[in-house]
Amino acid sequence: MGCFATQLRSQRIDEREGIDIPSGIQRFQPKGACMLRTRRTGNGRVLLILSGRIETTEDIEQLRQLLALEKSRQQLVLDMKDVTLVNEDAVKFLRRCEADGIRLENCPLHVRRWIDQVNDQLRRQGM
Repeated sequence: MGCFATQLRSQRIDEREGIDIPSGIQRFQPKGACMLRTRRTGNGRVLLILSGRIETTEDIEQLRQLLALEKSRQQLVLDMKDVTLVNEDAVKFLRRCEADGIRLENCPLHVRRWIDQVNDQLRRQGM
């Protein structure tokens, strides 16, 4: 299940089963699921805070759609401090984000090295 669909799915289940969850109570989130928070700053910067895993096609597609909604004149930043796991498709996506001018902040070292390795391979291939 994708990072943004988790809450929507749990809400539909609650409604379908007639469960009334009091406000202030958080719904269950599977351990390791991708989560996202968005913070806009006054200087035109949009900070997307990612945590957990980025490993499904759905995760990547939802991130892509969210980034496409943002205005091109704003500085987009992905804060990856709490990202624990990515797969090869996520690394390729993050590499393309950087190439498109999106900043990756607090990128975990293992992810940074993997992105750099892909960049090096593509340079050697002349791409």
